[in-house]
Amino acid sequence: MAGTVAETAAGTAAGTAAEHWPQQQRKQDEDAGQRGLDELLAPGWPRGLAEVAGRGRTSLALRVLQAARAAGQPVAWVDGTGGFCPATCCSSTEADELSGLTLVRTCVRTAPRAGPPTEVLSARRTGRRPRSPGDAARFAADVLLRSRAYSLVILELPGRGRGAAGARISEWFRLGRLASRARSLLLLLHDGERAVTGSASELALAVRLVASPGPPWADLPPPALAVRVLRHRAAPERQGREVTLPALRACD
Repeated sequence: MAGTVAETAAGTAAGTAAEHWPQQQRKQDEDAGQRGLDELLAPGWPRGLAEVAGRGRTSLALRVLQAARAAGQPVAWVDGTGGFCPATCCSSTEADELSGLTLVRTCVRTAPRAGPPTEVLSARRTGRRPRSPGDAARFAADVLLRSRAYSLVILELPGRGRGAAGARISEWFRLGRLASRARSLLLLLHDGERAVTGSASELALAVRLVASPGPPWADLPPPALAVRVLRHRAAPERQGREVTLPALRACD
């Protein structure tokens, strides 16, 4: 009888440990990953132009966006791909934190799905007729930066064609200067395999989604996000360094 009780107690303890392991482990990974990212980017995200390339860029951008909103800063997201939807990229709690986000769509492939309260603008209101969705998205970012009303402007473009790689380096220098004068961060996101802004950016990062390790009894953990420095104007010795942190969502 005593053996049965002991076995039952041991089984219950093992089950409890297995149940709480994912939450505890994710919290530890989150804290360690955020500390590593802060050290990698110290003294923080720059004013001016920064670039994030690769799969997992949206997850990293959401971290930056949520931190800005938590600090009460006005933010804008220019969707030049037509694929950004806060309702699918964020949980309900995270979506509430994005209230007040100005969402500018310059390329709408499908009807926008329901999401957090956003102000949807159109680049067509400006009266200018851009040559491509990439041109329209860059022009929308130009208008937002000139308004000097936003501390963070996220510009999401396709990496090929007339997207991020289709712009001249002089265009990135011009947008970077606008962001610096407005004391804003212009965060460029694209799916290319390399940086496209060259020396115009203060910071360039490459991101990729990697598998997270876990014990055999736990559910498959969400993917982790590997962040590598391609360029860091303030700390060039950090080029090539990499940190890993949990991805907020399994999205690009």
